[in-house]
Amino acid sequence: MGSFFRQSQVPQNLCSCSFKGQNLAGACFRCADIRSADFTGGSS
Repeated sequence: MGSFFRQSQVPQNLCSCSFKGQNLAGACFRCADIRSADFTGGSS
C-alpha cells in the first residue's frame, strides 16, 4: 500500500471507519470533517 494515507486526502475506505479501533481511528474522524467541508462546498 505505501502512501495510502495522505495529509489532506483520505481514501473512502477510511471514510467508512473500517479501521476504527486501530491507529487510523483519527483518520476516520478527519474524513468526516473533510466530507463536511465538501458538503458546504468549501475546501478543508
